[in-house]
Amino acid sequence: SVRYLRRNSELGGEESDFNLDVSAAGRLAEGVVLAASGRHLIPESDAPMRLELGLYWSALPNFLLALDGGLEDGEAMAAAGVDLGLAEVLRVRGGYRSQGEEQRLGLGLGLLGEGTRLDYAVEIATAGAEDGVLSHRIALFVAVPSQ
Repeated sequence: SVRYLRRNSELGGEESDFNLDVSAAGRLAEGVVLAASGRHLIPESDAPMRLELGLYWSALPNFLLALDGGLEDGEAMAAAGVDLGLAEVLRVRGGYRSQGEEQRLGLGLGLLGEGTRLDYAVEIATAGAEDGVLSHRIALFVAVPSQ
């Protein structure tokens, strides 16, 4: 995908970016998917280039295990996580990621609706420059039906 981003805020000023992301995925076996992606592939961008390879396994209908590895700005990164569906509308996630000196542990909760998803995530840095720093994220995804 080709992306053009433009932000304008009173606090952050104006910012724009043009970039290229490429990804591909294929099913290796029933419930097993291998995916590869490249993000921020245009070298003139301020964003660091990121190359990633991931393996996803749906062990059970409501249980997903994910393993990721790659390079971001020349630095190795790795991640592992689980996603558990507790009901038709509730997902619980946990994961760990490491990049260079940085290590993070995260937990998340997702509420699913018809065409919408509300996510909450909390993450704590367990090593590196931000050791002990706790962060929270809330995201709302809405699918817009096409005519």
